[in-house]
Amino acid sequence: MNNVIAKIKNILARIKGSLPSSLPQGITEFNTWSQSIIDTYNPPMDARSVRFSLCALLMRLGQTDAYRSKRYFALAIHKGAASQVAAYVMEDIKNEQKAEYEKSLADAAAAKLAAEPVVTTALEQVTLDVHPIQNAPI
Repeated sequence: MNNVIAKIKNILARIKGSLPSSLPQGITEFNTWSQSIIDTYNPPMDARSVRFSLCALLMRLGQTDAYRSKRYFALAIHKGAASQVAAYVMEDIKNEQKAEYEKSLADAAAAKLAAEPVVTTALEQVTLDVHPIQNAPI
């Protein structure tokens, strides 16, 4: 029964969070406001990171934005977490592509060296054919 009541309270808090509300004006109000966002929307990060993100979002609002819904901030935090994952995956793919490119360059250089004939001059050929100890005068 308590679980059902908790779910109903969460649904009502989400509905209420969809409506614009006044932005926090003090530290205590900010802590209460941010904790209500954390409790209602359960963002995918720790509370400290959420509060930091909320501060960054508040500072980016326009000068006349005095009222915003808590849902706006929850969605922005969710989008930020998705962007972090996407950036990590993109960086991982770039590193894989770089490694593949460097390997293909190394393979191409090795194939080029293997395909080139070894050219020796006549003098080099003579010195290679003649062993100094075998042909030394007795």
